[in-house]
Amino acid sequence: MEILVLREKAEHDLKKRFDLKAFNEVVLEEGAVPLGELRIHVLKWIMSSKGFVKLPGTIRSRTANIKHKGVFGVSKRIGWLFLVLSFSFGAGAQGQPRPPATTGNQIIGSIGYPRVVRLAHQDSTETGEPANGWLVASAGPIFLSKDEGERWSRVGEVTLPNEVANLCCATLYEMPRTVGQLQEGTLLRAASYCVGPGAKNPCQRTGGVPAITIFTSRDQGRTWRYFSTPVRASANTAGGLWEPEFEIAQDQSLVMFWSDETHSCCHGQQLRQIRTTDGISWRDEKITVTGPNGARPGMAIVHQNPITHRFFMTYEYCGANRGCSAYYRWSDDGWNFGDSGNSGTLIRTARGDVFQHAPANVWSPARGSLVGEIIVVGQTVEGPDSQDLNGQVLFVNDRPDASGPWRTIPAPVHVPAANGNYPCVNYSSALLPLRNGESILELAGAFPQTGPCSIYSAEGPLEDGYAR
Repeated sequence: MEILVLREKAEHDLKKRFDLKAFNEVVLEEGAVPLGELRIHVLKWIMSSKGFVKLPGTIRSRTANIKHKGVFGVSKRIGWLFLVLSFSFGAGAQGQPRPPATTGNQIIGSIGYPRVVRLAHQDSTETGEPANGWLVASAGPIFLSKDEGERWSRVGEVTLPNEVANLCCATLYEMPRTVGQLQEGTLLRAASYCVGPGAKNPCQRTGGVPAITIFTSRDQGRTWRYFSTPVRASANTAGGLWEPEFEIAQDQSLVMFWSDETHSCCHGQQLRQIRTTDGISWRDEKITVTGPNGARPGMAIVHQNPITHRFFMTYEYCGANRGCSAYYRWSDDGWNFGDSGNSGTLIRTARGDVFQHAPANVWSPARGSLVGEIIVVGQTVEGPDSQDLNGQVLFVNDRPDASGPWRTIPAPVHVPAANGNYPCVNYSSALLPLRNGESILELAGAFPQTGPCSIYSAEGPLEDGYAR
């Protein structure tokens, strides 16, 4: 079945250039290898046949020493993955095309806005299994993979209390250390909610107010309980509180970032942040990024480079003549990200291609780089190569400060018809480095042949870029 899927992918991408004999030779030349490695090899052959990359040596020569390793050399014996998926997306406007994914395996029962983490601070399970290495997601079913994302099983879900209605945009975070009442290894699942009497979706004029609420799990995502509500809008407030994300700052406080459109200052949206040192009380709320009237910076995601210890933030900047392009900024301490009125630095390739809408980033170890590399995904590509690259690439930068042009590599999940009209298709995709930085796992949204939005999962190589 997997070989048939790869053949369909090759026929779709190469069109008249597809050669069945050459395809069969590529499949057979490696002998018996795991399906994930075969997929990487075939995808590299497709890219090479399209003239984008050179195909280096065989899979065996490149993976002999890392085949059984996780992202930091963790044995696959404990390399389990958890995924938590959030936000239910419909099937699109009536009469409009439904952009499909052309690569990847559908995670049955998933419903969009994926988040994925590899657990690294867990105790053993009740049955004595080592739990480190799992993934989790939010506002929908929780899925588990024990084979680096090849297969997924549903293991739990968040049950909302009375007077709480889900809106969207859930995230997942594993506590890397204890902060007050939040113990190391606790999973945080936060999302945009409507809270209060009459709470429902949409929130306005129902008696509820927008809020961001946190649920926690101590059993690797199987069960969840309400923990706290760090931010809540006042009554009769227009707009919402969206897209929470977490990071531990240099001072050991837990910081939450979110998109806030409840303030009347700018007729748009701001990125804001707040922190806690005891896990209960949240304080020091301040603006992270703002702009002129109509500007809408949002969807911040922050990761710390474990080598340089600096914090890298990506976000979209909509309005104010910036489209919805992806920008970035740095922080030395995880709390101060510079002048909030500065739009930041545009993420752009040498040819001028940029990501539009819903960027996400992750740090990965990288061969030949002392500081690793940053990998970014966005919903769509705008620029001179957008027709070839849209929904099919990731951007990569291995410079210590991410300066200069970014290079492109093939995205594991291809959604060539991605566009900003669908808050599903390739929207806020999730990334996770695998095999000590040799490959990357991507989870991206797309429409199956029937039914609502679903998540597709695939692994792809990291070491090669497009020759553009």
